[in-house]
Amino acid sequence: MKASLLQSGLGFPEGPVVMGDGRLVLCDGNTGELLSYADGRIERFARTGGSPWGAVLGIDGAVYVTQGGNVPGSGDASAVSGIQRVSAGGTVELLFSEVAGYPLYGPNDLVRLALPVTGGGRGPVARPPAFWTSCGQRRSLER
Repeated sequence: MKASLLQSGLGFPEGPVVMGDGRLVLCDGNTGELLSYADGRIERFARTGGSPWGAVLGIDGAVYVTQGGNVPGSGDASAVSGIQRVSAGGTVELLFSEVAGYPLYGPNDLVRLALPVTGGGRGPVARPPAFWTSCGQRRSLER
């Protein structure tokens, strides 16, 4: 299989999502934006601020994004680490920044269905690796 370069000059693209209309939406952690790619062009889909990293397409057509918050290089001191919902029209809202009393320190990736969230492991208290379910239950990865 031969790879093709679709676009260059991006900051730190990751977390691609294929939208229902075929557009590719991706996070750019250096610019605090979601970008869309279609027909050979890149456009701003939404301004999330901070450092968006991972994304999934929800059944409601919105894009759910892990927001790293005020991380080095983001240039946005106001961004709150957590999970954001970005509507198909580009409206951004913070859904939550903690689960069951545990702050989300730099969440990185999302998995569709139950919306478990992996934590970055940073923070004032060392905790064993874990994930949080969408119903607010913390599940340890220790055996």
